[in-house]
Amino acid sequence: MWIKIIPFEYLGVFSVGMFFIPPIVSLAMFYILKRELIWLSILITVIVDVIVFQDVLTYYETRSLALLFLIPQVFVVAVISLYLTYKKRQRK
Repeated sequence: MWIKIIPFEYLGVFSVGMFFIPPIVSLAMFYILKRELIWLSILITVIVDVIVFQDVLTYYETRSLALLFLIPQVFVVAVISLYLTYKKRQRK
C-alpha cells in the first residue's frame, strides 16, 4: 500500500492527522458551502478512513483496534452533522 513509503518515525503523526483532518475539513466545508448536504461528511469520513487505514482494517490482528477508534469517529461526525441539520431546520 502507498502508506509504506512514509518513514516509520512519521507514521504516528500521519495517522493522527488522517484521523482528525477529514472529518473536520468535510464538516467545515459543507457547513460553509451548503448546509443541506452536511450529511455527506459522514460518507466522506467513512471513505477516507477505509482508503487510508486499509492495511490496518484488513489485517486480522489490528482490525478490532482500528474499529475501536474509527467507529466513534464516524459516530461523532454523524451526531455533529445531524445536530447542525436540526439547528438549520429549527431556524426556518
